[in-house]
Amino acid sequence: MDLKVYRKSLNQWTKNLVIFVPDLFFIALTYLLIFVINYYTGLGEIVNLLQSGSLESIDVLKEYFSANVFQLIISAIVFIATTFFFGVGVLALKYEMIRDVIQGKKASIFKAYKKSHKRFWQVVFMKIFVFIISILVVILVSFFTGLTYFIFSQISVELGRLLALFVAVAFILLAVFGIKFGILFRYPVMFLTNKTKAWISLRESFRFFIKDPVYIFVTWFIVFILSIVIWLSSGIINYVLGMIQGLSSNYWFVLICILLISLVGVLLNLIAEIWGSFILFDRYKS
Repeated sequence: MDLKVYRKSLNQWTKNLVIFVPDLFFIALTYLLIFVINYYTGLGEIVNLLQSGSLESIDVLKEYFSANVFQLIISAIVFIATTFFFGVGVLALKYEMIRDVIQGKKASIFKAYKKSHKRFWQVVFMKIFVFIISILVVILVSFFTGLTYFIFSQISVELGRLLALFVAVAFILLAVFGIKFGILFRYPVMFLTNKTKAWISLRESFRFFIKDPVYIFVTWFIVFILSIVIWLSSGIINYVLGMIQGLSSNYWFVLICILLISLVGVLLNLIAEIWGSFILFDRYKS
């Protein structure tokens, strides 16, 4: 595999570390929301009670939900809505900065923000379309699996179950890889071309997949290998930090180790995601 792909994308994001800022801010906001909701609903106390294994925990849990159902529903709606729409804004902002870097410019949050709001709703529609496609796939897989079982169970129930299982697995694999590869370049299409509408970007991404499936597969494989390497690195670092944590029972020492493990996981996941995005944009542009 040509290592130039990795070197080029690595050089791009390491010289534009400002690209990490929106994601880091989003993660901080998410943790803050969790803390506020935990404080507002008192959910942390219930979790501690459940972990204690007390026989009274089930009764307490029932009382808690009956007394706080309104607060829990409001908190869930606020959390989902805030993280979804803010996450979309972060995504649009990040991809605008990646586009600028791909085009030889310096990444700038302020310049990217001025352009990103124009694509905000298109990113929302993109997520909605992908969700609808996923639902349709589930419906189709269920329909053909049920139809296969209905037809062949007339001959033999065991045969019907076996063929239904085979059809389900085959359709799921085809759907997962078909959708994964088909929509792989949806955001590069949206941000690197004039095809900014969500459904047009999806259509062009699928057309690219049909036209050159090998190129799509190689691109996905490059990103996949990168993710595996970073995942293994994260596992090794966390294992070492876990071993260090076990050397002392001091509260602050243990807390610092836990925070470091969490921070390493977050940063490495971010690196994998942003590095992979640069690879996708570079591969699509070329």
